[in-house]
Amino acid sequence: MGSGVFVCPGYEGHPCNKKVKRTSPKQKWCLECAEPAKRIRRTINKRNRRKNEPGFREKELAIIKAWYKKNRKRILEQRRKYRRTYFKRLKDEVYEAYGGYKCQCPGCRVTEPLFLTLDHVKNNAKKILKLHGNERGMKQLLWIKKNGFPKGMFLVMCWNCNCGRARNGGVCPHLRRKQNGKR
Repeated sequence: MGSGVFVCPGYEGHPCNKKVKRTSPKQKWCLECAEPAKRIRRTINKRNRRKNEPGFREKELAIIKAWYKKNRKRILEQRRKYRRTYFKRLKDEVYEAYGGYKCQCPGCRVTEPLFLTLDHVKNNAKKILKLHGNERGMKQLLWIKKNGFPKGMFLVMCWNCNCGRARNGGVCPHLRRKQNGKR
């Protein structure tokens, strides 16, 4: 509802006849008679009063631009740092949901995070990318998190297993080797 002076609905002609200054944002009733209070006017602070002056917006924008120009390098570095840490946290969260930082192929023991990637279980990456707007990287991780880490859709695999599955019709070379009885 906002700040301001509220009155009892029976302000004129009501027995309590009181103006009510709200004690909290949730207070929507008269403290005397417990009737719902209605706002009669909004309080105006100095900043809101200045907004109506001619040229206020231009002055305000000039101040903001000058401040940004002065602090641009620091702001951009803070944004980069935040994005890096947020991406790392998001990636950790998604990878944990899909089994942690280890390749899901039974014949592979890769645990180095730099070698791991998300693999589409059904080798339908083109179809999924087309459906979800060609999302990769952070956007893909955000989509996965937003959709509740869909089961049976992604696996954590190393790049070798991921590429090998793509070339061998969905079967990792490690598994094909085991099936053929070779080491």
